[in-house]
Amino acid sequence: MKWIFFLLSIFCSNFVLAAGADGVERLTVRGMFIDCVDFPGKFSSDEEWESVRFIADGLMVIENGVIVAIDEYAKLQKEYGGYPMVTYKDQVILPGFIDMHAQFAHMHIPPVQAISYERWLKDVALPEEVRLQDYEYAREVAQEFFQLAIAAGTTTVQAMATTSTQSVRAFFDESIRWNMRVISGLAGMDDDARAPGQYLVDADSFYARSKGLMKEYEGKGRIDYAISPYYLEGCSGNLLSACRKLAEEYRLETKSEPWVHTIIAQTPEADYEVKKKFSFIKGEPATALEVLDHYQLLGEGFTGAQAIYLSNGSIDLLSQKGGSVAFCPRANMKLGMGLFRLGEFSNVMLPVFLGMGSGMSCGEAISVWDVGSSGIEVGMLNELSYSLKWQENRDLIPKTAISFDVGGKKGGDALSGYKILYYSTLGGAKALHLENKVGSFRVGNEADFVVWSMPGGKEELRPYNRESVGPLLNAFLSANTDRKAFATYLMGKRVFQKGGINSVAPQTVTTRKEQWRQRGKIADNKKVRSEREALK
Repeated sequence: MKWIFFLLSIFCSNFVLAAGADGVERLTVRGMFIDCVDFPGKFSSDEEWESVRFIADGLMVIENGVIVAIDEYAKLQKEYGGYPMVTYKDQVILPGFIDMHAQFAHMHIPPVQAISYERWLKDVALPEEVRLQDYEYAREVAQEFFQLAIAAGTTTVQAMATTSTQSVRAFFDESIRWNMRVISGLAGMDDDARAPGQYLVDADSFYARSKGLMKEYEGKGRIDYAISPYYLEGCSGNLLSACRKLAEEYRLETKSEPWVHTIIAQTPEADYEVKKKFSFIKGEPATALEVLDHYQLLGEGFTGAQAIYLSNGSIDLLSQKGGSVAFCPRANMKLGMGLFRLGEFSNVMLPVFLGMGSGMSCGEAISVWDVGSSGIEVGMLNELSYSLKWQENRDLIPKTAISFDVGGKKGGDALSGYKILYYSTLGGAKALHLENKVGSFRVGNEADFVVWSMPGGKEELRPYNRESVGPLLNAFLSANTDRKAFATYLMGKRVFQKGGINSVAPQTVTTRKEQWRQRGKIADNKKVRSEREALK
């Protein structure tokens, strides 16, 4: 009887999404709602709760996948009581998470420790990315990526594909199947010293293939196209000129800024190579952002991932141009890139749009919320480093590197549950200039949200209020993703439920390691089959 009731509940919850007589799909969701309304760094640590909206017993009204009302249940139930309703009594409802920088092509790469970024990229990552020239294999990787991301509560993702059009097609096709909001595009790289020859794409081909993909997927799904030079030291001036041409045409056609997605200043070596390679721009070493600005790629749609070794002048330029940065602490720590100077980018007197990115997660940490736990470690190490240097010589470190002041209130490198929630939702949406579509429960936004189980189960259900949300968010940071995510909704439709019929629960690390041991053989066999088919 228990299973019959469960199956019936699943059927009914899907049935209520059917369109009414007027063709409008309606649904109301009742439960505890939390979303950000402001940047927590504007408030003292004791007052960060002022940055969130908290509704203990709320009702969210959805029509055709869009939020039309949200308030206390008692205030809305009379007007919308006739709508189909799903109730989450023992969970918390949050906006869907936004991943500012994912590399979906790395799903089948095992986690790597104690290896330099340059060696990892050349010996581990790019050879795997070559395999994604096979559409069937690329689709397999994309399917796994979306399943795990959605099961972790990610509902919007900006992803780096590869130099293969098949990898972009696989990613876009799978996003359409899920109806998930994505930003991606063909990656560009033409430096033969940086990658295998079959991986490279010359400037003319990159331009033509990018234009073809833009046209092929225009108006399909929830797709936005990003001009994507992979990383600057792997690109020539000709390839960046092709990117500039794409950007100029986009501005003329849409009267808006294009999305541009790349990796910048990830290591000291990368920063040095860019300065040496593009010294012709100024007649002297040019920083990564000066190079991007020269090719007219630095604007409101720009996202630079990693960005650990940007100079203060580069941060100022990024702020002036309205660009954003993807903070990827798990990748920073795993590949020994360095410590991201979070406090300098969060200075509200000179703001830079900032969001969380899973980065080169290698399939290990798809959830940007879980990645945020690494961000806490980065922040603590930064605070310790600044403190030690400050004691040695107070003139070496600017005050903004330790904390910034807003009316006597301080923020800085230290991360809290409030800040991680902000960077994973509203902050990421603002960084991508999508805050009028996703990132919060604002009326008019798309109904993308995640339902989380309490960290300690029902025994943790106590009378929370707006001022006591902080401990709850911090508790979520210590719980595993598969213990938190109970359901995920895209455009008001449930696409994941833990343990349910449509469940795609994340695989265990043990199982994944066994897959990694076999993955090379599987991929090579697929490549051999593809080559045989080509010979026929």
